[in-house]
Amino acid sequence: MSQKKIIWAFDPYTDIVETWKRAQEAINLLNVDGDFEVEPVYVIGSDLLRWVGNVTPPQLSHIKPFVEKTLSDRLKDIKIKNMKAPEIIETTNTSRREDVSSFINYINSVKPELLVINTHARSGISRLFMGSFAENVLLHCTTPTLFVNPNNETVEKMDNVLFPTDFSEHSLKVYKSFINTYSGTVKKVLIMSKVLRPLNAFADAGVSALGGAWVAPEQFINQEKDDRTEDGKKWIELAKAKGIEAEFIVDDSLGNVVDSINELQQQKNVDFIAMSSESGPIESIVIGSIARSVIREVSKPVLICHGFDKK
Repeated sequence: MSQKKIIWAFDPYTDIVETWKRAQEAINLLNVDGDFEVEPVYVIGSDLLRWVGNVTPPQLSHIKPFVEKTLSDRLKDIKIKNMKAPEIIETTNTSRREDVSSFINYINSVKPELLVINTHARSGISRLFMGSFAENVLLHCTTPTLFVNPNNETVEKMDNVLFPTDFSEHSLKVYKSFINTYSGTVKKVLIMSKVLRPLNAFADAGVSALGGAWVAPEQFINQEKDDRTEDGKKWIELAKAKGIEAEFIVDDSLGNVVDSINELQQQKNVDFIAMSSESGPIESIVIGSIARSVIREVSKPVLICHGFDKK
């Protein structure tokens, strides 16, 4: 049986040293017993090739030794159990999208249990910049991916997780696989569901339910809260069956989903956030922007669980 694997998308040319430290801390906490083989991966892609000029495939061999030396220098002080020699993906791509495609092709070939990737955001305005490589991976990769922001707080433990959900079928599949995969690591899961209020334009006139019956906005919200509370109880039992403590919170406050997630993770002092990249038929319209915003704005690592149910 092959050993489980974590792929770490490692950029040796970044000047943001904190990005490596935070990723190292998270990986070591998820790999306490050394059950995973950790492989740093770097793509010789469009950014580097544009910097050194036009490069043809035969000339690429002249660049690779310098990249190998830089990777070796950067990784020598990083202490991670079972860390392999880095893998270098050679390309002559001219665009970031092609770089990501080459990277994802490699990910799909080795089938790791987890991908760890750093964003480039620091603070202030720069926190709005996630990094086009990381953002393209978020949109196109189906492997569970842990996004680590250099602005994250020191990662001291990975015991308590916040799991936002709309209780869609996809989210349930992801949740079941998540608690099964991380039952030996996670001690408590905080399940959170945000009830989105009807738009003001509809609120004044009420909400039309299925069958044409008129429903007042507050009645709609209360029914949603009741339904989600019942779902939450079932999810708590699923976690308990895996030896994980669980709590459920339904949020019907004003404000958007991202703000609610951020406020709750601060109040409850969770260690990281896990969320599905897909959602129900209504919220799926904006789930991509929600995931990107959560990754950019929260001060904790974010695990995007888009591929659990496909593995």
